[in-house]
Amino acid sequence: MMKRFGLSALLVLVSVCWLAGCAPEVSSSDVAIDHSGDFRHVVLFKFKDEANAADINAIEKQIMDMQPQIPTIKAMEWGTDVSCENLQDEFTHAFLVTFKDPAGLKVYSPHDAHQAVMKSLGPIMEKVLVFDYIAKDATPPMAPIVTRGKLRHVVMFQFKDDATAEQIAAVEAKFRSLPARIPEIKAFECGKLTPGRGANADLTHCFLVTFDDAAGRLVYLPHPAHKEFVELVGPVLEKVLVIDYIATK
Repeated sequence: MMKRFGLSALLVLVSVCWLAGCAPEVSSSDVAIDHSGDFRHVVLFKFKDEANAADINAIEKQIMDMQPQIPTIKAMEWGTDVSCENLQDEFTHAFLVTFKDPAGLKVYSPHDAHQAVMKSLGPIMEKVLVFDYIAKDATPPMAPIVTRGKLRHVVMFQFKDDATAEQIAAVEAKFRSLPARIPEIKAFECGKLTPGRGANADLTHCFLVTFDDAAGRLVYLPHPAHKEFVELVGPVLEKVLVIDYIATK
């Protein structure tokens, strides 16, 4: 979406809270849920080169099995990177877990199921990024879509130190205006990093944009409204990370 950047050195794995879910059957979790105001826990990671498909599949199943064991998990999805902008900084997997509020994460983090996942991940994980936020400015309000099979476009920003509050507010407002101008955007939300949470490489803002499929993204990226946004944000942006995935539950 913007200029490429390098994130900081490998983050400490033991500081991370993990999430995910993957099931081939349609289940009750596919019912549309209003996520506006929910607490989002985003985890991006890259496996070590020596991790084989069996290792990764086993981890995916173990992570999936956390959801029925941890009652505060409201919803869960994951996917592998399918982005086309080369801004994912080598991250290959995205996991998104939703809680009603931050208290849900406090139950999740020390839970035995979560601790077991962390232990399994340690030997095969190369790097990780965690970003927690409260979902705001949801579009459409109170009428979210079912996300299974949708393309999720995750955008994270760090603004320059000299960016003013007015400039940042203008960027936020411009991004929020895009769903009204680009019909291919089926859902939108944003949030600021929860203070003291996550291994986030100085990123402070997260925007979650949903398309029906990759065709919608191909309309969005060169759209005049998106180009206007890129021109606005460019001068005040220090870092950007973009990862896209097809939502799997």
